[in-house]
Amino acid sequence: MLALVALLTACCLSPSWAISLPELPTVFSTRVEAIIANKNYSIVNHEWVDEPNNVGRVDTFLVNLTTGESSRSTAYYLYTTDEYAYIDNSSMCYAGPLEQLGPRLPFGGTGGSDAQIGTTAEFFRFGKTMNETYRGTAQVRGILCNHWQATSNMTIPITNSSTNVTTNVSLPMTLDWYFEHPDWQAPNTDGFQAPVQLHLQGIGRNGPYDHYYNYVTFSGHLHSHHGDTATLFQLPCDQQCVGNYTIELPRQCPGPAPKPWPELPSLPETFQASIQATIVNRNYTLLSHEWVDEPNNLARVDSVRLGQNGQDDTTESVYYFYDTDQYARVNSSGCFAGMLEDLAQSPGGLPFGGTTGSESAIGSSAEIFDFGQQYDEVYYGTTSIRGILCNYWKSTVPIGPPGQQVNLTLDWYFSHPSWQLPGAKGTQVPIELRVAGPSFSGGTFLHVYEYVNFQLSLTHRHGTAPSTTIFQVPCNSSCTGSFDKAIPTASCGSDPQPSPSPSPSPSPSPSPTPSPSPCPSKGKTVKEGASTGVVVGTAIGCLILGMAIGVYAHIFHQTRKSVSYNTYTNDDVNAAL
Repeated sequence: MLALVALLTACCLSPSWAISLPELPTVFSTRVEAIIANKNYSIVNHEWVDEPNNVGRVDTFLVNLTTGESSRSTAYYLYTTDEYAYIDNSSMCYAGPLEQLGPRLPFGGTGGSDAQIGTTAEFFRFGKTMNETYRGTAQVRGILCNHWQATSNMTIPITNSSTNVTTNVSLPMTLDWYFEHPDWQAPNTDGFQAPVQLHLQGIGRNGPYDHYYNYVTFSGHLHSHHGDTATLFQLPCDQQCVGNYTIELPRQCPGPAPKPWPELPSLPETFQASIQATIVNRNYTLLSHEWVDEPNNLARVDSVRLGQNGQDDTTESVYYFYDTDQYARVNSSGCFAGMLEDLAQSPGGLPFGGTTGSESAIGSSAEIFDFGQQYDEVYYGTTSIRGILCNYWKSTVPIGPPGQQVNLTLDWYFSHPSWQLPGAKGTQVPIELRVAGPSFSGGTFLHVYEYVNFQLSLTHRHGTAPSTTIFQVPCNSSCTGSFDKAIPTASCGSDPQPSPSPSPSPSPSPSPTPSPSPCPSKGKTVKEGASTGVVVGTAIGCLILGMAIGVYAHIFHQTRKSVSYNTYTNDDVNAAL
C-alpha cells in the first residue's frame, strides 16, 4: 500500500520541488489562441514583451459574431513613459496614461512615476509564489508537456445595483499550466521549456468562466510580422491619437530621402485657406479661414469658437492692418480695435510673422510658415495625406530666448507637382503641417494643421461681394478701443454679410475686453481666433509656455472613448467574463 502511494506521488502528484519549475524568458513573442469556452468565441493575439526595455504590445484579431466581419486592433504599453496607445480596426487611435487601464495593468505592470512592466512570472501568474503543484505529464495538441496546477483568488469590485454599494469580493480561480517537456524539441525556444497551454477556470462577477489559452508559437526573441523588430513598439509615422497623453509617442518614420532632392515649393504672396487645427495633446479640433495679402500688408482670420455645455459654436473675425499698424476683432459682442504693438508682447512675435512700429509690415510667406531655405528643410520623399500625393519636408526650428531655446519639429506636406488642385493654379500648395515639441507645463505637444482648401486668389467665402471688402470690417460695425486711424469699413451696399448680432442679454453687453498679449498668463483663457500664421509665429512661443495653441479661444475636451483590452490570464479574466 505504501509502495502504491509512493508511486502515485511520483508519477502524478509530485510536489513542485520534485521537478524544477520552467524558467521564463524576459523577452519573448508569441501567438495566442484565446478560447472563451463559456461565451462560445475565440480571439487570436500576437504579443511581444521586452521586460528589460519596459514595453509590451498586443495585436488582437477577432470576428464579429453578428456580422461575421474580422477586425484587428493594436495596443502599445509603453511603461518607459507611463503611456498606452490603442489603434482600433478603423485606425482610430486613443492614448493616455497607463493608470486609465487600472487597477490591474496589462502585463502585470504598475503605473505612475516609476511605471514598470511586470516580470514574466507575474503576468503569467506562474512561479514559486503561486505554489504550483506538479501533476505529471500530459499531451496537449500532441505535444508532450509537464502539467502544473495552482489555485488562487482574484479580488474584484462588485456593485450592488439596488444599494449602489461596491464591495471587493475574493473569487477563486484555478490555473492549469502546460509547458513543453524538456525532451520535446521546438524551434526558437533556445532550450527553455515554452508554454503550450493555460487552462483558466473560476467564478467571476457573472458566474463561472472557462478559458483556454493556446500558445501556438512561442519564441525567446522579438519576431515581427514584417521582419523589422526595431519598430515593434513604435506607432505608424502618420498615426494621430486622441487622449490626454503628455509625451510624444514613439513613431516609425522614414529617414531622409537620398539626394538630389526636389526644389522647395515657392510660397505665394497672396492666398487664402480653410484650416482644421487638431490639438492632439488636448483632445480638441478648431476651424478657421485665413486670407493673406502680403503686397498690401493685410491679413484676416475667421475662426470658430467652440460652444460649451450645449451652447452653439460662434464665429469671430480678426483683421490685421499692417499698413496702419492696427487690428480689429469682430464677434457677437461687437468690434474692438487696437494697435498691433499691443499684440507684440508675445515671445513668438506678431501674428503672420509681422513687425510693428513706424515700418510696420506683415511677414513674408516664408516667415509666416517657417518654411524656406533658411530653415534647412530635409526631404523625406513622397507620402499620401488625405489621399493626396505629397512631398514631405521636415525641419527643426529653435525658439525661445538665448540659453532657454528649445527645438520644435515641423513636418510639412506639400502637394506633389503632378497633383492638380482647384485654386492652386498648377503650383505646389501646403496640404498639412505637424508641429511637435516640448511644453512648458511638462511633456510634449502635437498639433496637426490640415489645409483643406488652399487657393492663390482672394475671394469671399459668402456671397459675391468684391474682394476689396475682405479686409474691411462689416458696414454696421462701430469699433471701440484705442487706435489712431479709421478702421477700414465696408459700405453697406457691398458688405457680403451683416456683422454678428450682439448676444441677447437682460442688460447691455459690455464692450469687449482687449487681450494685450496673445500669450496670457498661465491659467487664463484668451478669446481670440487662431491661424497658422499665428501658430507658426506668435502662438508658437505660447506653446512652450503651456498654452494649448496660443491665441485659440477655448480648450475643448473631447470625451474619451472607453477601450477594453484582451490580453490573457489576469487581464482577460475581467474582459471576457
